[in-house]
Amino acid sequence: MVWWHILLVVIISYLCGNISFARMISKSKKDDITKLGSGNPGSTNILRNYGLKFGVLNLALDMFKSFVPSIASFYIFGHSYLMLYIAGLSSMLGHIYPVVFGFFRRSHGLYCWCGHQDQTVGSSGRGSFSCRRHYQMVYRV
Repeated sequence: MVWWHILLVVIISYLCGNISFARMISKSKKDDITKLGSGNPGSTNILRNYGLKFGVLNLALDMFKSFVPSIASFYIFGHSYLMLYIAGLSSMLGHIYPVVFGFFRRSHGLYCWCGHQDQTVGSSGRGSFSCRRHYQMVYRV
C-alpha cells in the first residue's frame, strides 16, 4: 500500500464527513438549525424542530456519508481493513470538526460512526445495536 493511497482516502473521507445534511434540511425550510432548539445541527435537533420524517432522514444521511467512503475504500483497495477503518475515522472527524465551518464542533458523530460500524460488523445488525446501546448509556434515553 502506497502512502498516497492512505492520504487520498483520508482527504476524500474527511470531505464527505464535512457535508452537513442538517444544515441542508434547515436551509430547505428557510431556517438556520444553529439558531433553533439546542443550536446543535444534529439529528435530535432536526427531529425536535422539523418532525420525525426529517429527523430520520438526517440520521440516515449521516450514517450514509460514513458508510459510502468506508465501503468504497474497502473494495477499491483490495479488501483492506486498514483502509476501511481509516475512511470511517476520517469521515467521523470530518463530521465532528468540519473545515467548511471553521472546525467548529457541530455534532457528536455517533450516527456517523454507526454507519461505519454497520459496514464493519456486517449484516448481522450488531453494529446498529451496539451504537443504540452506547447512545442509551451516554444520553440516558
